[in-house]
Amino acid sequence: MKKVILSMMLVGCTTIAYAQQTPKENRRKELKKEMLEKHQERWEQTKKELQLSPEQEAKIKALRESQAKGRKEQMLKERKVRQEQHQAFQQKNEKEMKKILSADQYKKWQDMKANRKDSIKAYKMKKVKGKGQF
Repeated sequence: MKKVILSMMLVGCTTIAYAQQTPKENRRKELKKEMLEKHQERWEQTKKELQLSPEQEAKIKALRESQAKGRKEQMLKERKVRQEQHQAFQQKNEKEMKKILSADQYKKWQDMKANRKDSIKAYKMKKVKGKGQF
Protein backbone atom coordinates (compact mmCIF):
# COMPACT_ATOMS: atom_id res chain seq x y z
CA MET A 1 0.00 0.00 0.00
CA LYS A 2 2.83 2.36 0.87
CA LYS A 3 4.47 1.66 -2.48
CA VAL A 4 1.27 2.51 -4.31
CA ILE A 5 0.90 5.79 -2.43
CA LEU A 6 4.56 6.68 -2.98
CA SER A 7 4.34 5.91 -6.69
CA MET A 8 1.18 8.02 -7.00
CA MET A 9 2.91 10.89 -5.19
CA LEU A 10 5.88 10.58 -7.53
CA VAL A 11 3.64 10.69 -10.60
CA GLY A 12 1.77 13.66 -9.14
CA CYS A 13 4.97 15.59 -8.41
CA THR A 14 6.30 14.87 -11.89
CA THR A 15 3.06 16.07 -13.46
CA ILE A 16 3.09 19.25 -11.42
CA ALA A 17 6.73 19.96 -12.26
CA TYR A 18 6.06 19.45 -15.97
CA ALA A 19 2.92 21.57 -15.89
CA GLN A 20 4.86 24.48 -14.44
CA GLN A 21 7.07 24.72 -17.50
CA THR A 22 6.04 27.61 -19.68
CA PRO A 23 5.18 27.11 -23.34
CA LYS A 24 8.28 29.09 -24.23
CA GLU A 25 10.52 26.65 -22.36
CA ASN A 26 8.76 23.71 -24.01
CA ARG A 27 9.11 25.35 -27.41
CA ARG A 28 12.84 25.94 -26.86
CA LYS A 29 13.33 22.28 -26.05
CA GLU A 30 11.37 21.28 -29.15
CA LEU A 31 13.35 23.64 -31.37
CA LYS A 32 16.65 22.38 -30.00
CA LYS A 33 15.57 18.79 -30.62
CA GLU A 34 14.45 19.62 -34.17
CA MET A 35 17.69 21.46 -34.84
CA LEU A 36 19.76 18.49 -33.67
CA GLU A 37 17.72 16.11 -35.81
CA LYS A 38 18.13 18.29 -38.91
CA HIS A 39 21.83 18.62 -38.22
CA GLN A 40 22.15 14.85 -37.98
CA GLU A 41 20.20 14.39 -41.25
CA ARG A 42 22.46 16.90 -43.05
CA TRP A 43 25.53 15.16 -41.65
CA GLU A 44 24.32 11.76 -42.86
CA GLN A 45 23.57 13.21 -46.30
CA THR A 46 27.00 14.86 -46.47
CA LYS A 47 28.74 11.61 -45.49
CA LYS A 48 26.81 9.74 -48.15
CA GLU A 49 27.39 12.26 -50.95
CA LEU A 50 31.09 12.72 -50.21
CA GLN A 51 31.60 9.01 -49.49
CA LEU A 52 33.67 9.81 -46.41
CA SER A 53 35.90 7.18 -44.87
CA PRO A 54 35.63 6.63 -41.11
CA GLU A 55 38.98 8.39 -40.71
CA GLN A 56 37.78 11.43 -42.64
CA GLU A 57 34.55 11.40 -40.69
CA ALA A 58 36.43 11.50 -37.37
CA LYS A 59 38.68 14.33 -38.55
CA ILE A 60 35.73 16.40 -39.72
CA LYS A 61 33.89 15.87 -36.43
CA ALA A 62 36.99 16.96 -34.50
CA LEU A 63 37.33 20.03 -36.72
CA ARG A 64 33.69 21.00 -36.22
CA GLU A 65 33.96 20.57 -32.45
CA SER A 66 37.03 22.81 -32.30
CA GLN A 67 35.26 25.40 -34.48
CA ALA A 68 32.23 25.35 -32.19
CA LYS A 69 34.46 25.78 -29.15
CA GLY A 70 36.24 28.69 -30.84
CA ARG A 71 32.95 30.38 -31.73
CA LYS A 72 31.72 30.00 -28.16
CA GLU A 73 34.94 31.48 -26.76
CA GLN A 74 34.76 34.38 -29.21
CA MET A 75 31.15 35.07 -28.27
CA LEU A 76 32.04 35.13 -24.58
CA LYS A 77 34.94 37.52 -25.24
CA GLU A 78 32.68 39.82 -27.24
CA ARG A 79 30.07 39.78 -24.47
CA LYS A 80 32.73 40.69 -21.90
CA VAL A 81 34.02 43.54 -24.08
CA ARG A 82 30.48 44.90 -24.52
CA GLN A 83 29.90 44.75 -20.77
CA GLU A 84 33.17 46.58 -20.09
CA GLN A 85 32.33 49.26 -22.66
CA HIS A 86 28.90 49.69 -21.13
CA GLN A 87 30.37 50.03 -17.64
CA ALA A 88 32.90 52.60 -18.86
CA PHE A 89 30.10 54.58 -20.50
CA GLN A 90 28.03 54.50 -17.31
CA GLN A 91 30.97 55.64 -15.19
CA LYS A 92 31.68 58.50 -17.58
CA ASN A 93 28.01 59.51 -17.46
CA GLU A 94 28.08 59.41 -13.63
CA LYS A 95 31.10 61.72 -13.51
CA GLU A 96 29.52 64.18 -15.93
CA MET A 97 26.25 64.24 -14.01
CA LYS A 98 28.13 64.79 -10.75
CA LYS A 99 29.87 67.81 -12.32
CA ILE A 100 26.61 69.28 -13.62
CA LEU A 101 24.31 68.70 -10.63
CA SER A 102 24.54 70.08 -7.12
CA ALA A 103 25.11 67.60 -4.28
CA ASP A 104 21.39 67.50 -3.40
CA GLN A 105 20.35 67.13 -7.04
CA TYR A 106 22.90 64.38 -7.58
CA LYS A 107 21.64 62.44 -4.55
CA LYS A 108 18.06 62.83 -5.74
CA TRP A 109 19.09 61.69 -9.22
CA GLN A 110 20.78 58.61 -7.70
CA ASP A 111 17.56 57.80 -5.78
CA MET A 112 15.50 58.23 -8.95
CA LYS A 113 17.82 55.84 -10.79
CA ALA A 114 17.54 53.25 -8.02
CA ASN A 115 13.73 53.51 -8.06
CA ARG A 116 13.72 53.10 -11.83
CA LYS A 117 15.86 49.97 -11.56
CA ASP A 118 13.56 48.54 -8.91
CA SER A 119 10.46 49.22 -10.99
CA ILE A 120 12.06 47.62 -14.05
CA LYS A 121 12.97 44.52 -12.01
CA ALA A 122 9.43 44.34 -10.64
CA TYR A 123 8.00 44.65 -14.15
CA LYS A 124 10.27 41.89 -15.43
CA MET A 125 9.33 39.61 -12.55
CA LYS A 126 5.65 40.28 -13.18
CA LYS A 127 6.16 39.58 -16.87
CA VAL A 128 7.92 36.28 -16.14
CA LYS A 129 5.14 35.18 -13.80
CA GLY A 130 2.53 35.96 -16.45
CA LYS A 131 4.22 33.89 -19.16
CA GLY A 132 2.29 31.10 -20.67
CA GLN A 133 -0.87 33.10 -21.11
CA PHE A 134 -1.37 33.96 -24.75
